[in-house]
Amino acid sequence: AVAFAFTTLQKLVDTLGEAQPWVATSIGPLAVGVRERGMTVLLDPRVARGRHNWQPADVAAYARKVR
Repeated sequence: AVAFAFTTLQKLVDTLGEAQPWVATSIGPLAVGVRERGMTVLLDPRVARGRHNWQPADVAAYARKVR
């Protein structure tokens, strides 16, 4: 499994769109967390065009579900 990480919010938005659930963290805790789960981090990834990304309705539905 791979965790996407972006060096700026603008890079995240440019790559995945504005409606993305995200969390800001420093690289240290992120690296520890993904390593504990056997994952790797892909920094500032490029994503193929046309792939589904979260839409505003997806984020709203998720927020309702986790409340």
